[in-house]
Amino acid sequence: MANALLRDGLTPGRAVALATENCPAAVAALLGIIKAGGVATPLNLTVTDTALGAMIDDCDPHTVLASAAQAARLEPFVGRHRRIALGTAAGWRDFHSWVAESPPTAPHVDVGDDDPINIIYSSGTTGRPKGIVHTHRRRLGWAEDLAVALRYHGAARTLCTLPLYSNISWVMPGQNIYPADIEAVLIRHPDVSDAAVIGVPSERWGETPLAVVEATAGCRPDPDALMQWLNERVGRFQRVSGVELTDELPRNPNGKVLKRVLRERNT
Repeated sequence: MANALLRDGLTPGRAVALATENCPAAVAALLGIIKAGGVATPLNLTVTDTALGAMIDDCDPHTVLASAAQAARLEPFVGRHRRIALGTAAGWRDFHSWVAESPPTAPHVDVGDDDPINIIYSSGTTGRPKGIVHTHRRRLGWAEDLAVALRYHGAARTLCTLPLYSNISWVMPGQNIYPADIEAVLIRHPDVSDAAVIGVPSERWGETPLAVVEATAGCRPDPDALMQWLNERVGRFQRVSGVELTDELPRNPNGKVLKRVLRERNT
């Protein structure tokens, strides 16, 4: 994998985007990118197509690797990039035949502790996604801290049940959801004057987002229809479990919404 990237002209510090579900080939691709001196950039598959395209535009990857299922979704955004598919996809090179054309010997690439190792993107719902660059030194520090905290040893095994595009899959039991991202979409609805998204208890997830809506004067939107409208426009993991209407959102004297009060009402 690393030699195939280097053969195609990958230079140190250049991003390689990965859009695939969890599978052994995805793990091999992530490690191969790093071994070649590239910057592994796994893309969040739960965001909208527009946000996904913005991530690709932002990182300007040398190569895009995608599963067959994701290749069609990415097609409008990768016309000028090298395209490798983990499976069969029209217009994309097959991953296994592409790798087979390169020798299995270890590549000779100098990588420093402070060189970039990966880019992780925010959801991008409110605008352009924000890429967070991590260095080899920072990743190594996290790995060492995690090994100590979880008491890893030579015979330890880890079951990863979260997507490989998250840091959270290495350090936390769930996805971070930013209420402001969801609120920014919700207030675009003509029947919504203002909105606040809070976390409420969930037997399945521990906590799930609930949208509390202050309707536009003279309007009384249907909560279920509003929830459907919202959930069609946000990423999959940002979808709210319900919409609650209120005559007026609680605020402090400065006009700031008191989410603490809303959470107390829904606990």
